[in-house]
Amino acid sequence: MISPDDVQSIKLVQFSGGVTYNSNGYAVLPAYTIINILASVQPLTASEIRFLPEGTHYADFINILTDYPVDVDNTPSNLGDYFIWKNNVYKIYSAQDYQNFSNYSTNHINTTVSRDNRLTYNGTVLNLPFPQIDDTFAPLYQLIALASSCFSSPSLTVLWGFQQELRPEFPYCMVNIEHIDNLENTNYTAINHSTSTAYQSKSSVLTVNYKFYTYDKIQAQNLLEKFKINFESYTFTSNKIAYLGFDEGSNILNEELYENRTIFNGEVKMKFSLIVEQSQTSTMTINTAAATLSISN
Repeated sequence: MISPDDVQSIKLVQFSGGVTYNSNGYAVLPAYTIINILASVQPLTASEIRFLPEGTHYADFINILTDYPVDVDNTPSNLGDYFIWKNNVYKIYSAQDYQNFSNYSTNHINTTVSRDNRLTYNGTVLNLPFPQIDDTFAPLYQLIALASSCFSSPSLTVLWGFQQELRPEFPYCMVNIEHIDNLENTNYTAINHSTSTAYQSKSSVLTVNYKFYTYDKIQAQNLLEKFKINFESYTFTSNKIAYLGFDEGSNILNEELYENRTIFNGEVKMKFSLIVEQSQTSTMTINTAAATLSISN
C-alpha cells in the first residue's frame, strides 16, 4: 500500500480498444470509462530524467504511484490506460511493480507518464480534437474516400498525414497534399443572386501523395498495384474535384526503421483539380486547408 499521507484522488481512463478512423480520415477514440482512484503524484528523479529521450520536455513527465492495476499501451489496437490529473491527460509509458519494505510504500505500481497534448478533457468528456477546415474545402475528403474504395475486402485504414504520431495499426494509407498550383488566370468573382452575396471562385491543381505502410515489402508493392488498378472505378460525389493523372516518378518503394524494425512504404503521387467557391471574407485558403490536414514536409 501507499502511505495515506501521500495520496490524492485522480482519474484513470480505461479504453476498450484502439483508435479507429472515420470516412473523412480523422481519428476516433474507442469507448472508454473514467474512474476515480487514489494515487501519489511525484516528480521524476534526476536519474530518471537522464534516461528520457533526447529533446524531451521533462516537465511533461511525472511519476504516478498507485495500488490500482493499469494497462500500458503496447499495440496500436490497444490504446491502454491514461491518467487525468488537474484536467490534463497523461499517457502511461511504463508501469512496474514496486516493493520497499522499509516504509509504507509497498506493493504498488510505479508508472512513468507524460502529458498527451493530443487529448483534451473538459471535466466530463475526453476528446481527440482534429484541425477544422472550412466547409468550402469539404471536397478534399474525397481524396480519403478514393483510397478507401480501393480496399473494400479487406478494408484499409486511410488517414490524413497530420495524425502520423497516433501510430495506426499496419497496414495503412497516409494521405498528404504535397504541392498546390493556384491557377490565377481562372479565378473570378461572381454574385450569388439567391443570397445577394459575392463569392470568389478559385481553381488549383493539387499534388497528392498516397503512402502505404506495411511490415512486408511484397505487401507494400501489392497495395500500390491494387490502388492503381482500382482507383479509376471511384466516382467523385462532388464536381468540384477531379482526377488529372499520375505525377512523374510516382511509384516508389521505400524502407525505413520504425521502433527498431524495418518497415516499407510505397507511395503514389497523383494530381487533382479543385475548384472552390468561398465568400470574400473567408480567412482560409486551399494552402492553409492543405497544411492543416497534411504533415509538414
